Amino acid sequence: VLLELFAGSMVLTATATSLFGAINLNVSEPDEYERDGNDLTTPSGRSQAEAVIERDDPYCTSFAFMCGIWSPAQNISMASTEGREAKVLEERQRLLPMLRWIAKMAKYRTEKGRIALIENSWWSKAWQQDAWTLLEDVEDPKTGEPFGFIRTDQCMFGQRDADTGELNQAATAWA
Repeated sequence: VLLELFAGSMVLTATATSLFGAINLNVSEPDEYERDGNDLTTPSGRSQAEAVIERDDPYCTSFAFMCGIWSPAQNISMASTEGREAKVLEERQRLLPMLRWIAKMAKYRTEKGRIALIENSWWSKAWQQDAWTLLEDVEDPKTGEPFGFIRTDQCMFGQRDADTGELNQAATAWA
């Protein structure tokens, strides 16, 4: 079973159901925190998500949380727009409990022998938050491999370089 939280365009769910339908891959209903009424930035929203995780016991849970507020562009705007820094820092502070919850759930799922994927921009300020210290000593119970972060380059939704026509790549961190 796959559970995609912060689903956005539900790429993992769509891929799993279209490509692997022949082998009957089960998916839980994906959850987009802004559209589905289950706000994962709130304690009640996180409790609802935990209930789904307990009920479905997904083998793979994906947490692709919102990236805009943590992006390098926000850091530039904080320095160039009066009053913007306080607003960005306030919003980041509001989201810290959600990041801690994601880390807690990733630890829980990994220790249970499941896969937890966490995705955000490689350059995201979210990775510099203390939430991820919870994962420092987590190991996969089957392989003994430590929980870690890797860098990949993903296509930016079909955007192409104007000169070369090559697909633009976005540096992405996966944990």
